[in-house]
This record gives sequence, C-alpha cells and structure tokens, in this order.
Amino acid sequence: MIKSSDAELYRSAEAEAAKHGATFVGPAATYKYGLFRLADGREIEIHLYHVREGKWPRDIEQFLTRQATSRGRNRDKMLSRLHELAREGAARLLDAHWEGPHHWYSFEIPDGRVVKIRGSKLVTSGWPKDIDGYLQWSAARCQTDAEPKSKTELFKEFREEVERNNAVVLSPEWLGARMPHDVLLSDGTVRKLKPNQLKYFGWPAVPLDELRKMAAPYPVHILPDTADKETQVFRIMVNDGVYLEGGFVELKSQWAEGAPGLIFETTQWAEREGLRMAPTKWLGILADYEFIDEAGNSVSRKLPAADAYEARRLNDAELAKLRRVGTMHGAKLLSVTFVGKDAAYAWEKDDQVITASAHALIESSRQQAKFDTLKARVKDMGLDAELLSTHWTGMCAAYRWRLAGGSEVTAKLSQLRLLARKQADKTGAQVKATRSRSDEAKVFQTGAGDQALEVLRDWADGVGIKLLSTDWVDPGASYEWALPDGTVVAASLKKVRNCTRAVLRQRSFGDIEVLVEEAVLTKEECPTLLERISTSKSR
Repeated sequence: MIKSSDAELYRSAEAEAAKHGATFVGPAATYKYGLFRLADGREIEIHLYHVREGKWPRDIEQFLTRQATSRGRNRDKMLSRLHELAREGAARLLDAHWEGPHHWYSFEIPDGRVVKIRGSKLVTSGWPKDIDGYLQWSAARCQTDAEPKSKTELFKEFREEVERNNAVVLSPEWLGARMPHDVLLSDGTVRKLKPNQLKYFGWPAVPLDELRKMAAPYPVHILPDTADKETQVFRIMVNDGVYLEGGFVELKSQWAEGAPGLIFETTQWAEREGLRMAPTKWLGILADYEFIDEAGNSVSRKLPAADAYEARRLNDAELAKLRRVGTMHGAKLLSVTFVGKDAAYAWEKDDQVITASAHALIESSRQQAKFDTLKARVKDMGLDAELLSTHWTGMCAAYRWRLAGGSEVTAKLSQLRLLARKQADKTGAQVKATRSRSDEAKVFQTGAGDQALEVLRDWADGVGIKLLSTDWVDPGASYEWALPDGTVVAASLKKVRNCTRAVLRQRSFGDIEVLVEEAVLTKEECPTLLERISTSKSR
C-alpha cells in the first residue's frame, strides 16, 4: 500500500464522495478513517486508503451492518486484551470502552497512582516492566510541561554531551535531532552521530577506548593506514616485541582466550632454555614461532603448551560429539575424558547412571522406542498387559507379557488381538477399531512415490513379510520380498498384497473369524502364497 499525506487523502476523499452524491465532512475519530455525509443525511465512516483506491461501498445498508458488527466484536476483543495486560502489571483499567490504539487509557497501579498509557504501546509491547521509567520516558517524548527549545539550545546540549565523552562536534550548526552530525571521537576517527541516538541509547562504544581499558597496562594504538577506514586494525604490544594485531572483535577474542598469559609463559620458558623469542605477531598457540639462542642462531618450533592445548581441544571436540549423541537419545554425558570411539562412558538417563558406548546407547534407545510402539499398540487394543521381555526381535515376534490377572503368556501381537477380542466378547465391552489400512490402499491407487515404500514396508511387517527393495519405481514394478520361511520372491506390490490377503482369508482361529488386517503369515502358509503369486494374473 502506498502511503499518502493527509492532505492528499482528503482531496481524493472529496473527489470520490462527489461521484457518489456524498460529502466529505473530515477525518473520523478512528485512525485513517474519513467521515462522509450521504445524500439522505446519514453519516458513514470509510477508510481513506480504500476511498483513494475507489473502493466505495456498493450496498450502504450492508456495509453499515457489517461495520457495526465488526467494530463491536473488535472493541470487545481489544478491551479484553487491555484487561489482560493490566492484570499482568497488577493494575486496574479504569476506561469502560475501547477508543482505538491511539487513545490514552487510564490505569490504577498498585501504589494508588492513576497513570495514562497509550493503547498502541500496550498492544505492541505489553505492560511496561518499569512503570516509573516508562512514565519518565513518555513525559520526555510528549514534553507537555516544557517549552520548545531553540536550535541554538539544542545544539549547545548536543555539544556538551559530546565533549563530556572526550569528543568534538565538527558540524557547524544544528541539523536536526534525527540528522547525523560529524563528530571527532577520542581515537581520531570521524563518526556520524544523531542527537536522538545519544539521548535514547547513550554514547557509542569507541573501539580504541574499549581496548585500552581491556589491555591496560599494555599500550594500544591504531595502525595509521586504517585510522580513517570503516574497519580499523589495532596493535597491542605485549612482551619482548610480541604483539597482538587485528580488528576489535578479533583482539577481544584473543584476549579472552588468554593470549597475554601464554605469551608471558612462553618468554619465561625461553629464558630458562637460554632462548629469546623473536619479535613477531601472535598467530595463536598452535603456530610455529622463531626463537634465537645465545649464539645468535635462529630456530623455529612450536610453543611448549601447544601439545597439551591440541590434546585438550581434540578431547573437547570428541566429547561434544558424544554429548550430541546423548542429547538425541535422552541421555546426559557424565564422563570428561575421551578414551576412544567404541569405549564405554558414563551417562545419566531416566535418573539412572549407566555405562555404555555411544553405539550401545543408540541401539538401546532405538530398541526402547520400538518397545514403546509395541506397548502402545497393545494398550490401544484395550488389553491390560505388562511387557516382560527385554530383547527386541521384531514387531511380529513373540514376547513375554504379564496380564491383568497375574498370569504370564508368550504371545505375538496378532495373538494378543485375538485375546483382547475374546475378553471383549465375554464382558460385552466395545473393542477399539483396529489400525486402518487406507494408506496402503492409496499406494496402489495413486502411486504415492517414495513414501509408498515406507507405507508398504509397514504393511508387510504387519503380516510377517519383509520388503527388501529400497528404491521405488512404480506400482506395477517387481520388488523383492522375504517370506517368513526365508524364501525371496520378486513380484509387484499389488500382487503380493492380493495373494497374501487371499491366503489369510482361508484361515480361522477356532470360533472367531480373524480379520485379514490382524493376521500374520506363518511358515506353513508360504508354499501356498508362492503358488498363488506364480499363478496370479494380477499385475
């Protein structure tokens, strides 16, 4: 949306109103709305931007009805929002109606004072954390009790603020509170500063002053050829001609890493060894440096602390990898020394301390996730059973369970489904619907791309078959399948599904008819399935 001045909006409003036999009265109480008087004497409020774009209401009655409904709803909503914000600040809203975002609303704060806060400030920024600070800031911005200052007075205040920070204003006159003025800083550089910037955000950091405070008593200076550039380069002289050199952020980082202490330790070690460190730029603890012996011979070597530093760095890097592995699997690493990729480490998981390698932790976490899925499926059947087995052998394998009555059984998921149905028949309880196979059917109807393999792999696991193929071609292509007896057969997805369902339909368990989606293929049924696949005309 293109913004216009108020005068332009009013001119376009007068012209557009005349086209529709109306008169532009003036701005409405609502922000950026205009008040128009229709030919029948009624008054209507329309957004001035809409009028400028020629969007005059086609049906005045309908427009007024919708506007009244919308404004009533929005006003109630915004009034509720003000009450919520007031409660956050332990205050009480005194106004009874929402008058718009630019209205000043009255609040009674805990100490009994009544304060006024602008609606837009509350809605966008929330309740002020420091109410006294906000009131002081608001009064300074409004300046309701102060006479406007002249340009000379404003320029004098700005110059005094700059001089208090050891700087000089180079601009000859006042250019405006929001206009940049040229200021010569204490480090000899010229920077453009806005008076409002100093008023609300304080004096900006001067890199040279900051570095001098940080590096005292070591001398700091700017390299002459970078003094007037945007990126300045500084030099800190440390010991025996060894110096730190770089930008502001780089030097602060090197100082935080303890570069001066390392340089001092190195010079002390060199004196004990009858050496002298040649003047040079500090390149880090792992770099090679030149040393000169008593005979004047030069030798290049690493610092004595380099090996220990490198070992500590590698140890921290490897431990960081282990911590990431632990975080991904709900465990906290307790060990502080890396002893090998396949070594055992101490972990805290589920409020217990365990000792395991990273690989064992991953496998244990994955196995636990599979057990959780299995227990969730049993719970969905409405069966109260506790899993006793601790070794995962597959979703279709038999596991040991303790039932509600205390008896223990070894059963597969399909057998537990039958047990749940038998119990439901005896008690008359309603059994929860089994898992839908609609996704599996959609694969054949739409050819769902790469996701089809995942859907079919889940379906195959449910009936005891393993999908060996890993690449999707299309629904009619042949894929490799491993049957429960170990036989590998190549057939299309549709053919394997249809033939498997046909084999499972022929089975019955006692007096209970088993749904195809709940049965699992056995080794004895594999020859029948192979025969059906070989003779099936399904593609």
